Formats: sequence, structure tokens, C-alpha cells
Amino acid sequence: MSKAGLTDYLITHKPKVVMLDEVDKMDGADYGVLLSLCETGRVTEMLYGRAREAVLDTVVFGCTNSLKGIPPEVVSRFEVLRFRPYTNEEFVDVVVNVLLRRGLDHDVANLIALKALRELGSRDPREAIRISKLAKTTEEVNRIIGWLRKYR
Repeated sequence: MSKAGLTDYLITHKPKVVMLDEVDKMDGADYGVLLSLCETGRVTEMLYGRAREAVLDTVVFGCTNSLKGIPPEVVSRFEVLRFRPYTNEEFVDVVVNVLLRRGLDHDVANLIALKALRELGSRDPREAIRISKLAKTTEEVNRIIGWLRKYR
């Protein structure tokens, strides 16, 4: 996403809801669009002698792993909710469900979840997904987990 892309999308589509992921990865200039949208509902685009503007009634949701790097004036325009990490049981359930939807066998999905948690100390579903791309059988899972433990 870029400032120009976000501005164009907002003016063209006038969405009622905007959901942004990884807000902490946005460039500084992009935050200006959010500031204006959240504060006044006004979005302005000035390009090569043409100007467009929209006043929107848009609700903005943003997700981030960390508030670090997000300007405080942006953070202050959001209601900040903090979620607790998954319990071990929740982590296994989430990973198994994600991997099943990706076509993995249930036993292999469960093994990946348990080994990622217990042997790698990870509660990151993305790690389990990476492992699932390399290992489709019990033997492959054990081999990949062994390599990860050895070379990390």
C-alpha cells in the first residue's frame, strides 16, 4: 500500500469500513492519510494539477504486532486492544485448523503443532505453516524439526 494507493481507493470506493493489517509497517507519509481520515473524515488527493476530495464516514480498523514505530498521534486515533497470547491448547487447535485447510493430513498437522510448540518453543502459526511446506509426512516433520533444532 502507498499513500497514493490508499487515497485513490478511499476516494473512488468510499468504503464504510477499512481494515489495515501490519499498520506498523506503513511508511511515514501513509500515516497522513490515516490521520486525516480518522480525525476529519476528509481525504484529499492533489496530483499534476488535478485535485479530488471526499468526506467519508469510514470506520478504520488496524492490526499490528507492535505499536513501536507508529506515531503517537496515529495511535491516539484508535482504540487499542491487546490480546493475550494463545495458550498451548489454543495454539495447537489454531495450527491444526490452518494446516487442515491447507490440505495437510490431521495427524501430520497435529504433529507439526506439537513439535513447534514443545521442541522449538514457538507459538507462531506462521512457523508451523513454513514447516508444513517442507514436510508432508511424519518422517519429514521429524527430520525438519531435527534440522531446525540443530541449526538454529
